[in-house]
Amino acid sequence: MLWARRFWLKLRSLFRHDRNAQRLDDEIQFHLDQQIAENLSAGMSREEARYAAMRAFGNPTFLKEETRDTWGWTWLEQIAQDLRFGLRALRRKPGFSILVILALALGIGVNTTVFTALDATAFRPLPVEEPDLIVRVIRWIPQRYGGTLFSLPEYVYYRDHNDVFLGLAADSCCYNVVYGGQPAANAVTMHQSALLTARLVSENYFEVLGINAVLGRTFLPEEGQSEKSNPVAVLSYQFWQQRVNSDPNILGKSLILNATHFTVVGIAPRDFIGSGDPPAVPDVWIPLAMQRYIVPGSQWMNNTNTYNVRMVGQLQPGTALKRAQPVLTVLAPQLAHTPIAKDQTASTTHLTVKRASFLDFGGTGAEFAVSVTLALAAAGMVLLVACASRRRGAIPRYVVSSVRS
Repeated sequence: MLWARRFWLKLRSLFRHDRNAQRLDDEIQFHLDQQIAENLSAGMSREEARYAAMRAFGNPTFLKEETRDTWGWTWLEQIAQDLRFGLRALRRKPGFSILVILALALGIGVNTTVFTALDATAFRPLPVEEPDLIVRVIRWIPQRYGGTLFSLPEYVYYRDHNDVFLGLAADSCCYNVVYGGQPAANAVTMHQSALLTARLVSENYFEVLGINAVLGRTFLPEEGQSEKSNPVAVLSYQFWQQRVNSDPNILGKSLILNATHFTVVGIAPRDFIGSGDPPAVPDVWIPLAMQRYIVPGSQWMNNTNTYNVRMVGQLQPGTALKRAQPVLTVLAPQLAHTPIAKDQTASTTHLTVKRASFLDFGGTGAEFAVSVTLALAAAGMVLLVACASRRRGAIPRYVVSSVRS
């Protein structure tokens, strides 16, 4: 087969480069001698015969390069030449070469680390079961506000009056809480007066995201109805592993937060970092109905003027974003005609939906977006500095390569 023969010729040329080059020189010289002999027979002088043969045959150097390209792998030979050049440069200036290598390694290493971290936390979809179905709801109030934050009564209204979401959940930012209070016989064993982080979520939060507990369970529907029925908590895997030594008997124990006892009912999966904006893994998730115990001195339940929660929804299977948008467009004006709306902002609020990710340019996500931009800029500057440090070696190398070409 033709391709097999070509491959064999290329492979053989790698190990018989000098021999093949000599054979090529001999063959070219043979054809030139033949043409010169014919020209001499035609009555030309030897000098005229040689020039005429060269004109008829063409440039021997160009023909040699063309033939070598056909025989072998030019790119492989060039890599070998580059390696030989690099080794010679290293031997001539070992100190400078080592500094250049270290600078490039540092630049590439820093960039790899930064981009890996940003890819995991900013650019990928949420780490949930059906990321393509999970969306964020964004509000826009002309000349006043734009972002992902809503009041709790607004969330309840939108949750109960839409038909495009399989479920609509809410979550807050992380709040610092103090572990400690009146001791209990079955309390979680941990350092007293430790400062923890808690995130308030709706009772359907884990269900909407498709997250199941690795130990125990998540929240039940009735645990979002009243304070008396939901002093419960779901721990993050990191908190369970690092702060309570992966206690297998943690379920049912009392976690004392801000002097309030919460019963531990489950442990979240190891790779679940929530849907925070920006991403931040809390130590514990608490039902929103327990808000006044986690954030003392504030009342979210009937306050439409305080925007404290974000909304994340799971679309009905087969529902596209463009199908969800018109439904939400009419909900905001409808809200304006209910007792929930205590000012005129609801009538001018415009709702949109977008695929949920950690890089949302609204609310606290805008600050995270700025941080991401600064991190990318810093990583780019490090790489530019590393590349600039190699400039002294790159310019001579470029000149040599150009001459060789």
